[in-house]
Amino acid sequence: RPPLGRGGGGGDLLVPEPKCFGVMRMYFHTGLDDFVLFKTWVPCTPWRYALTFFGIVALGVVSGLLKAIKSRMEQAIVIAAMQEDEGDEG
Repeated sequence: RPPLGRGGGGGDLLVPEPKCFGVMRMYFHTGLDDFVLFKTWVPCTPWRYALTFFGIVALGVVSGLLKAIKSRMEQAIVIAAMQEDEGDEG
């Protein structure tokens, strides 16, 4: 029988996977044992690595959307202030 959480096909959800121990390299990351952001965030299986990838992409999209919303709101505030100044002068 293979060790817990390894090999054996699809894996058993009731069997806990072994704890992953990562390292933080200061060069290109090419393995599954690297920290992502925190010491506890180590995608040590291909499934976790894929989830990490899509999670980071989703966070990037959300960040871009928030920046675009902020820019639109700032533009609306400037336009409203300009229109208010024009109304006061007339």
